[in-house]
Amino acid sequence: MRDASRRPPVGPESRVGRTQLTAALTGLGLIHPLPVLVLVGGAANLEPHVEGPLRLAFDALVPVIDRIGAALVDGGTAFGVMRLIGDSRRRLGGRFPLIGVAAVGTVDGGSLPAGVPVQEVDPAVRPEHWVDGARLDPDHSHFLLVPGERWGDESPWIDAAAAALAGGRPILTLVAAGGRITAPDV
Repeated sequence: MRDASRRPPVGPESRVGRTQLTAALTGLGLIHPLPVLVLVGGAANLEPHVEGPLRLAFDALVPVIDRIGAALVDGGTAFGVMRLIGDSRRRLGGRFPLIGVAAVGTVDGGSLPAGVPVQEVDPAVRPEHWVDGARLDPDHSHFLLVPGERWGDESPWIDAAAAALAGGRPILTLVAAGGRITAPDV
């Protein structure tokens, strides 16, 4: 990561981190407070007996999220539950903000979908070779790239982004299909 030897990445719990997060959300054009749903769960390839029922559930959820004017925050990659919710939003014409929050060191910078707003919380920590990570889901409406190099580094930022968007209102979290990072997310 660039400049990592001079300055450690900023965390969402610090004043600087909260300021950078607020600036990034504003840069994405996200107005708050909003009702917020956080989706955490399986990011690996889902078994067909899990994927089918989840697809049905997400298809039922998309119009509800639109109707109440909520935003959905998740990990943003093109895998597992994140891919499924993005697919449901696209197929059903969902208009709600679907915000992928991903640690910059875990994603493929070349997979940033064209025309989708992207903000980096701390651009100074972007990796120099930014192509070895996971693809981002093209059906997300916004991306927030946060400091981190390992899966799970995005977890506190997902929480912080949801809290900032909710503006002190309660946040609902949906856990679907489990996974290695799900327990720390919850």
